[in-house]
Parts: sequence; C-alpha cells; structure tokens
Amino acid sequence: MKLSIIMPIYNTAKYLPYTLKSLTSQNYADVEFVCVDDCSTDDSWRILCETAKLDKRFRLIRQEYNQGVGAARKKAVDASLGKYIMFLDGDDALAENACERLVEEIERQHVDILQFGVETVYLDKSLENPDGAFKKYAIPENVMLEGDNLVDACFVEHKMLVNLWNKIYCGEIVRKAMNEYPQERLDMAQDQLTTFMLLFYARTCGALQEKLYIYNYGCGVTGKKSFTLKRMQTFGAHGKVLKQIDLFIDRHNAWERCGKARDTIRDTFVREVIWKLLKEAPQLDAPKGFDQMAPFFNSSDFMGGLATCISEWNIDIEDMVERVYGSETVLRRKRNTKNVALLYCGKLDSGARSSLEDWSNCMTRSGFNTVIMTDKSVANDAGLKKTVWFSLCPLGTESEGERISNFCEGIRKYRVDSVILFDWNCTSVLLEILSAKLEGANAFAVANDFIHIDSGYSGLRKIENGIQLSYVCRLADGILVPSERERVLWTQWNDNVYLIEDPARKSTSSVEKKHSEKYILYYADAQEPNHVLVALKILKLVLAEDSDVKLQLVWETSNQRVKRWLDEETVGMGLEEAVEQSRLADEENRINIEALVLLRITSAEDNRRTSLYGLPVISVCAGENTYAEAPQCDQECNMKSAAKDILHILQGEDCSNGNKVVPLQSLDVQWKNIFDECKVYKNGAAEGQLRTAAEIELRSAFNELKNAENEICACQGQLKLQSEKFAEEKRCLEQQCKDLTEGKEWLEGQWKNLTEENKRLEQWCKEQAEGKDWLEEQWKNLTEENKRLEQQCKELTEGKNWLERQWKYLTGKRNG
Repeated sequence: MKLSIIMPIYNTAKYLPYTLKSLTSQNYADVEFVCVDDCSTDDSWRILCETAKLDKRFRLIRQEYNQGVGAARKKAVDASLGKYIMFLDGDDALAENACERLVEEIERQHVDILQFGVETVYLDKSLENPDGAFKKYAIPENVMLEGDNLVDACFVEHKMLVNLWNKIYCGEIVRKAMNEYPQERLDMAQDQLTTFMLLFYARTCGALQEKLYIYNYGCGVTGKKSFTLKRMQTFGAHGKVLKQIDLFIDRHNAWERCGKARDTIRDTFVREVIWKLLKEAPQLDAPKGFDQMAPFFNSSDFMGGLATCISEWNIDIEDMVERVYGSETVLRRKRNTKNVALLYCGKLDSGARSSLEDWSNCMTRSGFNTVIMTDKSVANDAGLKKTVWFSLCPLGTESEGERISNFCEGIRKYRVDSVILFDWNCTSVLLEILSAKLEGANAFAVANDFIHIDSGYSGLRKIENGIQLSYVCRLADGILVPSERERVLWTQWNDNVYLIEDPARKSTSSVEKKHSEKYILYYADAQEPNHVLVALKILKLVLAEDSDVKLQLVWETSNQRVKRWLDEETVGMGLEEAVEQSRLADEENRINIEALVLLRITSAEDNRRTSLYGLPVISVCAGENTYAEAPQCDQECNMKSAAKDILHILQGEDCSNGNKVVPLQSLDVQWKNIFDECKVYKNGAAEGQLRTAAEIELRSAFNELKNAENEICACQGQLKLQSEKFAEEKRCLEQQCKDLTEGKEWLEGQWKNLTEENKRLEQWCKEQAEGKDWLEEQWKNLTEENKRLEQQCKELTEGKNWLERQWKYLTGKRNG
C-alpha cells in the first residue's frame, strides 16, 4: 500500500459528504482512507458506512467512547498500511488527483516530509483576512529543509505551517512519533505536539506549491464561539500540551536542540491563554477562568508570560486584580509553614543586606528555614552568611518575565511555604503574589517602613502606585505593618494585617557586647571607597574630643587593593592606632559586636532606621557623587553633625538629630501565628467608614489625584478642541489635496489627449504632404499628357484639313 489518509471524525455530518466526495473522486487506486469515528452523536457514522459500501478503499473504525482527535489519529495510524501517510480533517477536502500528485512528488524529491499548498475557503466571509499569517504561509517556500533544525524551521523561523494536514509524511516517521503520543486526552493544540514530534524525527522536508488541500475556514474550531467557562477550561489544555513537549524533550535529552522552539511554543500558548482571560472572558467569570487555565501551566511559564503581556499590552493593574480576586487559587491557604522566603526588590546596600539577615535570623530562631531572594546579583556576597541567598537576576540583565520565572523556580527549589515580600511596586507585587499562589505558597506583603524601598515614582505617579498597591494587597495572605496607624489603614483592604516589631536585631544571648572601649562599628563596602574615606574623616573629628574612641571597620568582601589603600590613608591621617579592621568570616562564624554606635554612610538621604543590632544608627548622606565633589559646606556640616551625635551617644546622651536609641523587646515575633493561623479575607472591598487619621491621608491622596485628573481632563478637553480644529483643517487640506490631485489627473489626461491628437495631426500632415507630392506628380503627368493631346489634336486638325482638301479635290475632279 502506497498511501494511507488518516481522517478522524466527530459530529461533522454537515460537511462530511463534501469531504468524502473529494476522496471518492481520487483516481489513485493504491490508497486507503482510514476513517475513525470518535463516537459521533449525529449521522456521521451512517454517512461513512454508506460511502464505504460504494468504495472499497475506505477502512472504518468506530470508538466506543469519545477520546479526542489525538487518540483517534493514533488508533488510525496503528491500523494503517501505507508507505506514506497524510492527515485530513472531517470538514476539509482534497483537490482532484491530489493523492497521485503527492505520492509522485515525495518519491521524486525523496524526502521525509513534503509540505504543499492550501486553498482556503471562507464559509463566513466576515472571517476573511487576506493579510493574515495563515494566508502568508498557505503556500510553502520552494526550498529544501534538512538537518536537525526542522523543529526550529517550523516553530521559530516559521518556514512551514504547524498544521498536520498540509503535508505528506514517510509512514515510518509518523508511526514512530504517534507511538509516543500521550494517553492523556488533549483537547487543544494537538497539531503542535504531533508536528513537534514528527519534525524531531524527520531529517528532510521538501515543498510543493500546488494547492492540493482545501481548508474550510469557519466551521469546527475555527468558527465563532463565545468564550464560556467550559471554553476556558478547554483552552487550559495548551498547558498540558506544553508539559507533554517538555516530557518528550526530557526523554530524548534534547533541550539544547529543541529548547528554543519549546520556548517559542510556550510564548505563543501563554500569550493566547492570557489574551482570552484578559480580553475575551466575561469579567464575572474571569476568576474561575484563572483557576481553570493557569494551573495547567508550569507557573514559571505562565507568570513569565503574564509579566511580559502586562508590560507590552499596558494592562490596567486594578482590572487585573478584579479578574483574579475571589479565585480559588488565590484564596487557597497553606496551613503549615516550614520554609520561608524573603523577597527583596531594591538597592541591595549594606543596610538592606544586614536587615534582611536579621529578619532571617529572627525566623530561624522561631524554627523556620529561610532563603533570601533578591533581584540583584548576590554571587559575590559570600560574607552574608548563615542564610541562603538566591538571585532572581544572576546576570543582572534579566527581563521582568525572566525575573518572575526565576522567582517561581526558587520557590520550587527551596520548597517555600510562605513568602514575605519587600517590594513597593504594584505591578511586581501583583506578579509575585500570583506566582507564590500558583506554586502553593502563602504571600505576605511588608509595609516599606521596615526597609526603605524606592518605588522609582514621584508625585502623582507615586500616589497612583500606592492606591493600586492597596488593590493588589487584597490578594495577599497577610500584611505586616510597623505601626497602629498603618494597621488601621491596611485593614480596609485585607483582613490579615499584623502589627509587628522590626525583627532586624540580634538577641542578647547571641551577641557578646564589650564596653571596655568606645567603639564605632562601620561596615565597609569595597565598591564605595569614598564612603570609607568619609568614615575616617568623621573618626578624626570624634578623636579631637575623645581620644579613647576606636573605629571597628568590617569589610564585607575581601579586596586587598582597597585594604592597602586604606592602610595608607589611616597612616596619612594619623589614625592607624584608632582603626581596627576585620572581615566577615565564613558561614559558621559571626563577628562579635563590641561597638556602642553604628555608623552608616549612604548615597541618598535616609533616616528611617533608628537602630540596628540594638545599636543606635548614625546615618550620613555622602551623595551620589564622590564626597570630594560635594560642596565644601555640606561636607563639613554632615561630618560635624555626625561626629557630634556619635559623641552624645558614647556619653550616654540623646542625639541632636533625632537618632535616639529605641530599645527593642527581647521576645521574638510569633511568626507561627502569622503563617499558620491567617484566615481567609472577606470577599469584598473595604467595609464601613474610616474613622482614623488614615482616612484623612487616604482621602487627601485620592483628592490630590482627582484634582490632577481634573486638570488633565481640562487639558485633554482643550487638546480635544484643538485636535478637532486641526482635524477639520486636515480634512479641508485633504479635500484640497484630493481636488488638486483630481485636477492634476484631469490635466494629465488632457495633455495625454492633446499629445495623441498632435500625433494624429502630424500623421495627417504627413499624409497630406505625401498626397500633395502625388497630386503634383499627377498634375505634371496630366500637363505632359495634355501637351501630347494638343499635339495630336493639331496633327489631327492638319490631317482633317488635308482630308478636306483631298475631298474637295476629288469632288471637283468627279464633277469635272
């Protein structure tokens, strides 16, 4: 048997006679039509049986229950006998003599796969799109594809249609691929999976540009269907197909070969599903749709795609929250927490790193395993010991989609049960909460007063971000706040708001404090030598008042070049006896804190932290430029103020700038209560009225934003009037341009007519000149002829006269 045509059928009785007629009209004899009826409930089986009685080339198989098109194709391929195999849908058709032509061509080209042209018939003319991608690739490029790159050629380079049915295959390859087709039912994107496997095994692919397949667009799955909850669940099958592709690649250890094509398929699937969820799904059904579609996907794939789509499509964050609010996936709580992740997004300076370490230590003392995740590279932060650090952007150039994908992978890697989010950007917080929920982890948002995080916004944009963040935090399992005022504010958006003390401290049992000498603790960053120089200048000012003070300078990372530079500076400033240098040790050791005050030098003004490690913190702003480039008055003012505050603390007094020592309670935060006893929040927005100062602040922010919006609306009104005016002028100019164009075309037409008339006149003149010459020649001839006639006439006259004389003579003679 040369050719087997595989045709799965399910409830296509309306189009089936048309399809079967295209098969029975094939003159090719060495072919079998293997038709699998997937338990149709209409007249499809009866029509098949009647056709098979008249044409012995048909082989019929009937499924006992509906198993889907993939299983039907798999069964038909197992039963087929052909050397070559084609696929035909039950509502399409083949062109006349297609079988004979295709077998002839695939044997002539001697390829594993031959793709051929498609004739598209639009049953619904409103669906026709002449410029669509389908039209573009319906006629294949007349090129030969070969090698191991056929998967990329199809899915990445788009050199062929993904569909199964516009190709004829070597039967051996099809049977090998369909043998690996999964038993799991797949209701969407089966062609992508099957084509992927076929192209993996194939080595050559030819092309025939003749349109031999007739594709009816507007029936079956290509017709118009409303996007119901059932359709949402069906669409989620894209995720199941992607997982099957991953399993196939794993079996063959082919990630290097097929990884790029797989990622392209992932992007296509995820974008299509997210578009359906955000743009086509009814808003009331969207939370259920999210539950039905998202869990089918690997969360890294889905959330990475969602992050990209939010950025590219400019999706409204509040609308996105509404479309997932009330989702069972978001409402689900994990009751037992053992592993905790701290996700920090912001500048990872020494203060933030130390604070995160202290948060982690507090939870470790409470019996939890912790991992600190950050959007900055932490490859060189080996000095931050005792806690595992995980970078979401190890290369520093990852996109938001890649960052979120890495976040999901980090949750899986460390088996995280609860995530604490140190982030203040509404979009990234939304993505982080949804990522955690899809991975089955709880998500807690932290008010940014604990660790200062700059959202990057200012003015109205910052207010707008804050308002949107309040909507986003409705999705969180809880919110951690540092004050009663913050608790009252956030309670309006989430029922699980916890007032906690800043855990960024060390318990007294784990730190040995020595007060025999007056130490200033300073954590030095080798990347900021200018800050180290500022610390030395401040120390020199302090020593002028108290010679017993010493600087305990701790290097976070080893850098011998910078250390040698520091040694030279201390000698030059006469401070070699007052500076003790050390380095953070390995993971098993902690440095003993002997200081009475901690000196903190930053690039930006930041006085949020008043204590660290139970020590008062003196913050000095060195600016973004080098300290030497700053105005001299600012240098002296900042350093003198810091030196004065340090002396006050060393003498047991309060600081003049408000850096007062605030003792912390000795008890650890009861994290278990927070993680394991959070209740499901009420399904609704804020209830009741705000009766605290938080109400005034929130309303003020809203009013400020509203006033700005009114101003913007007024400007937009003016712009609209101007736009309408410009539009009217534009229409007038366009009309004038149109008139001028028409006038130009008329003049060009007249010129063309005149040119043609001129040519005609020139031709006429030429003909007239030729006629004149001919007439002159004729006149000349006539003149000569006239002279000849006149001569003849003269001669005749003379002859007549002679005859008359002769006659007269003869007459006279006769009479005589």
